[in-house]
Amino acid sequence: MKDLFFTIFSVILSACASDPYFKSYEDEFYAEARRRKVPTTATVIAFEEPALTLYGQRPLGDCFYRDELPNVIRIDIHYWRSLTEKCRKALLWHELGHCALNRDHTKTGIMRPTLDCNASLKGVWKR
Repeated sequence: MKDLFFTIFSVILSACASDPYFKSYEDEFYAEARRRKVPTTATVIAFEEPALTLYGQRPLGDCFYRDELPNVIRIDIHYWRSLTEKCRKALLWHELGHCALNRDHTKTGIMRPTLDCNASLKGVWKR
């Protein structure tokens, strides 16, 4: 039932833009992508419960890849409320690295599997 709800939610969401709350983060990220001439994939960001990991843990956020664009970044609102501004930006840039830039996890930096609020955001642009 939950999967059906998310499928319906995703279809509706795909016709919309991201939650307005994320606009400034997205604007900054996509402006930097344009400045660097890095192609991006259409992505929508929403407060939605991320999927459980293979280990049964719930992440702060995740990228839901779709056959039809846009991809969807799901951010857990309960975790979000507890994060500092610096950590919020790091989380979104990390997830945008997955969804918009098709980046994988790395051993260090902004794209490592655990949230590193002090990592340089420049790491998201590295291939």
